Amino acid sequence: MKLKSSDDEMFEVEESVAFESQAVKNMIEDTGMDHPIPLPNVSSKILAKVIEYCKYHVDNQKASHDKPATPEDEIKAWDLDFVKVDQATLFDLILVNFMFLGTLYAFQVCLWTLCVTILISLRILFQGGGAGILFWNCALGFSSAEETDGPYRLFPV
Repeated sequence: MKLKSSDDEMFEVEESVAFESQAVKNMIEDTGMDHPIPLPNVSSKILAKVIEYCKYHVDNQKASHDKPATPEDEIKAWDLDFVKVDQATLFDLILVNFMFLGTLYAFQVCLWTLCVTILISLRILFQGGGAGILFWNCALGFSSAEETDGPYRLFPV
């Protein structure tokens, strides 16, 4: 079956991988598998990540004739590595989680990671540190002299 990203890239996936998403499963039940399933709010970069995640979980959660199921600890470790991405990708994965995937473990980790990052950056921002300013991509409105010499300097000297 084929999934179509917002930038018109096609992805060929197995039915079991596509059915990890309840939304995609519902679309397939409504329209059939003859045509690509359009995902207008998901870029090809993010859809590739989601497919990677779903494929890993389909391949590793259930025992088959060839191999036993992967231990839960290994799957969770893989999930933790999966969400080690840049800020924009993290935001997009969280959005996709809410739209398509429900409560899969790695996306819960994504949300938790983002929340902790936001809290830390807000604390730094309000204490006058540059990391929060860089995270939020904002300026506090100080002159360049205040930023370099004052208590709210953006970078330590």
